[in-house]
Amino acid sequence: MSAGSVVRHSEFNPSKSEEVHFFQIWIEPATTGTKPSYEQLAFPPEEKRNRLKQLAGAAGGEGIARINQDAKVFVADLSQGAEISYSLDPKRAAWVHAVRGDVNGHVLQTSDAAAVTGEGHLALAGGYEPSSELLLFDLG
Repeated sequence: MSAGSVVRHSEFNPSKSEEVHFFQIWIEPATTGTKPSYEQLAFPPEEKRNRLKQLAGAAGGEGIARINQDAKVFVADLSQGAEISYSLDPKRAAWVHAVRGDVNGHVLQTSDAAAVTGEGHLALAGGYEPSSELLLFDLG
């Protein structure tokens, strides 16, 4: 969702009996006053299994939401012990958020995050859980 010039947004759990775990991400836009927009993506879980699946980026594209910022957002679901690599321009920063499970052997556990600067390479490994889901933000 791009709010454009006005933000009016509300989320709630419609269930009276089921708990919800809701994770909302806000990325400040590069420019203001843009036309409001909304995109919703669905993809097979295999597309993120032991690999990075791009969810959003400035260019958008097939199965990638367009955002008004020099950033890319990825998701991965890592099996226990699986490792994936990501090349990061050392002039850029990254934010790694553990949605579920642990990453790199308990360095990050569910809901933990790490800010990364000055690195050229990220090695992301599934930890001791059967699987670990993470979000990677490549930020300009």
